[in-house]
Order: sequence, then structure tokens, then C-alpha cells
Amino acid sequence: MSQAPVFAYYLDKPTGWKPDCAGYEILGWFYPGMGRECRDIRAVIDGKVFLGNYGLDRPDVAAAYPKDPNSTRTGFAIRAHFCRSDKEVRLEYLDDKNQWQVFVRATPD
Repeated sequence: MSQAPVFAYYLDKPTGWKPDCAGYEILGWFYPGMGRECRDIRAVIDGKVFLGNYGLDRPDVAAAYPKDPNSTRTGFAIRAHFCRSDKEVRLEYLDDKNQWQVFVRATPD
């Protein structure tokens, strides 16, 4: 029998990290894993921190992880400002020990 992953995520938006506008919307879901907790979510773009809204309903994630009642509210939305000169994008979640953990690290296109 396979175990649940440590974490899983999916980005609905953006489809790439191309800074084509100042206001940038990052949408998706983050599942921390069975028995694990995500308290908050944020984007860090070249050291600038943009807090997100975590806990949005995601019935598709609940269907994928039906044994975990916490899988329903795994959606997130982050509004960020992105410049052409930015070199690194990180998405991070706040774990149950109040430590920020990276789950995406990317270089803009």
C-alpha cells in the first residue's frame, strides 16, 4: 500500500513565471499531507513577501484525498507584484511548528 505524499500542490495560475504585468495572481492548491498542517501561505519574490489567502474550498482535492477531512480547504490565492528584474520566486507554507517551508522555487522566464 502506498503512503500519502509529504505534500502535493498544483498551480492553476500562472502557467509560467513571466512578469508581464505588475499585479500578479497566483492560484492553486496545496495539500500538506495526511496529519500535517498548513497554517498560512505566501510568495517571496526577490525577498519581497506577499501573504496569501489559504483555506479556499477545493472539492477536487477532497476527492483525491478522501480519507483526510482537511483536504477540502486547501485552495489558495496570492496577489503579488512582479518586476522584469526579479530573479527568484518561492512559494512557501507555514507548518505546524510556525516555520516557513518552500514548496516551489522558480526562476522567471
